Amino acid sequence: MKKYLLGALFILSAAAFAGSNSQVKEKFDSNGNAKAMVPVSVRGQVLRPINKSLVIDITSGESETGPGFDLHMGDLIAGENNKLEHRGKFSAKVLIGSDIHQFTNEPTVTLVRNGVEVGQNEVIENTGASFISGAADDVKLTYNLTGKLAGNRTAYEGEIFVTAKAGSKTGTYVDNSVQLKVEVEGQEL
Repeated sequence: MKKYLLGALFILSAAAFAGSNSQVKEKFDSNGNAKAMVPVSVRGQVLRPINKSLVIDITSGESETGPGFDLHMGDLIAGENNKLEHRGKFSAKVLIGSDIHQFTNEPTVTLVRNGVEVGQNEVIENTGASFISGAADDVKLTYNLTGKLAGNRTAYEGEIFVTAKAGSKTGTYVDNSVQLKVEVEGQEL
């Protein structure tokens, strides 16, 4: 029994040392009482009413800290020929009041990096410290964009497809150099 208890204490100590953010621990006092206070964080935004608007809903790969995509790639092995893929999905709509309206013209949807725009069937490749930060800045990231009008022209459904291929360096990497641009011209309001 002592072996199991010592093993459990070792595992709990290792988890505490690893700095887990999803667990709150408080010690019991000599009377057998303990109280744990768990922070609750709520985020949101209140906007002025907009009668006519272009709305982009991120349906897969959304950021937890604000509007936009936040694609979390899995683990890669340095120096090996392996890659990971991730898709971020979005939907663009025209709202007049609270009603969804048809697109008059198909929107122009592009990926933008340093002012250069690429559309569907074009590729953005990012590698190196000029685009990627972190210790593993030699990872190769490839971005592709697909999409089309759907739902009787009431939505543009799109997808950003990202591929990550490991380089020789280990550590984390971040790329914030690419943006999604959705542009609508000549919309009947």
